[in-house]
Amino acid sequence: MSLAHTLALTLTLTFALTLSANAASCELTMGYRTSERLPYIHAEPNNQGLYLALYQKAAERIGCTLKVLRAPKKRILREMRLGKVDFYPGFGFTQKRNQYSYFIANGLYERYTGISHKDLAQISSLNELVGTPYVLLISPGGYDLDGIPKGIITRRPPEMDAAQAFELLIARKGDFFSYDETTLRFELAHHPHPELKLHPECCEPMRDMYLGFSRASRYFKASPNPDYDPSQAESIANRRLLLMPGSKAHALADELERMRASGETERIRESFFAPSQATDMTSASHSQ
Repeated sequence: MSLAHTLALTLTLTFALTLSANAASCELTMGYRTSERLPYIHAEPNNQGLYLALYQKAAERIGCTLKVLRAPKKRILREMRLGKVDFYPGFGFTQKRNQYSYFIANGLYERYTGISHKDLAQISSLNELVGTPYVLLISPGGYDLDGIPKGIITRRPPEMDAAQAFELLIARKGDFFSYDETTLRFELAHHPHPELKLHPECCEPMRDMYLGFSRASRYFKASPNPDYDPSQAESIANRRLLLMPGSKAHALADELERMRASGETERIRESFFAPSQATDMTSASHSQ
């Protein structure tokens, strides 16, 4: 073998080993609570679901592996503040969360929808529950992100998922539950409850879903946003900082947007539903 061939082979092997080392050294940790949120994720220790399918593919494409950490939600959020958890897969924006999280669109969409006993009249706003004896069930980090109207009786069981909420509704230990529509429809399709009914117009229009990326993560780098307006409240549309190109957080955001624009994200989402369910949810998102 000539010296030139030996040198070329050495450089090729070195490059391959460098790529492998970079991928191995980049491990994104996704944190999530212990309870299920189907079809997004099963109860621990089973991490299978839409979140894993989406984020594992995106992570691989930016040269990272994906690790999933399950723990009570308060602990996960504490770990995010410390940078030990890199991101939470579906995270609603609040000013408090914005202090330690950067919000990145993940290409999915969501809205909160209501469900109740079948004998409760259809409602178009939670304000219609004000002053009534009806009890609103709220899951940890649930619909109260933007505030529940005053005068509504609430009950907040710890670590309650949709299936548990259905059991409480059926047992008349709660009257109304507002949660992610995708999860509610998925649960009803797999475990029909004729004694319950949905209230699709109760709570909000369809909106983009975001992940919350830890500002303390070693993979997060940002620079000042020249278009930030300090006279307005900070929001997703009015950010103080923007992701810095070259960071893994920026690469993840770019890959998720590419997957959304190509239709890949929608195809992944539809793979978790029967055709009729997928059509119902797609129609709802396009009608907004």
